Amino acid sequence: MASGGLRVGPSARRKGSFDAPFSPGFSRSRGGRLAAPSAPFHDPRPFIHFSVVPVMKVARQQFIRQCGHSLPVFDRPVRFMDIGCGDGALTATLLTRLVDAGNVPGAREVLLIEPSPAMAALAEETVLAALPGVDIAVRNSRMEDCPPSIDHHFEIAMSPPACHPMPIGQKRVHPSRLKPWIDHVVLFEMDA
Repeated sequence: MASGGLRVGPSARRKGSFDAPFSPGFSRSRGGRLAAPSAPFHDPRPFIHFSVVPVMKVARQQFIRQCGHSLPVFDRPVRFMDIGCGDGALTATLLTRLVDAGNVPGAREVLLIEPSPAMAALAEETVLAALPGVDIAVRNSRMEDCPPSIDHHFEIAMSPPACHPMPIGQKRVHPSRLKPWIDHVVLFEMDA
């Protein structure tokens, strides 16, 4: 690794690399070096592509199944927060499955937190289509910045791979700052 970022060879940029289709949406290339963008996933298409590759589809299915086994059964509709919601498909699928399995009688509120305005708009659309009539709020924010803006209680919070790239110290600090507002937190951590 060279100083200033990861070196990307010409073959990875041209063909055959697993990350080639979605890397441009996550980072921008400068002379063969990748640097994190100021607004991740400005264009939702690379994220959507990444979320449906076979390994991610299987990981999401396993995550949803594990949530169904590990979360308690609720006797009233829940307030649900998704930190780093992406396109909202995981939230919509998880809540639908929890309702279908009898784990929750429904959702009364869904808070979608996403730094990319384009992704947040898509997430709101996706969750509203899957859960009509649910009160949906959207905040354009990163996990690090959202706790001061939360002003009421949530039964469940989920963070998909939004915290995956964070250093371990930040992974411990940021979710713990949310503790006063949330009963149950589920993290979708990819196997690195």
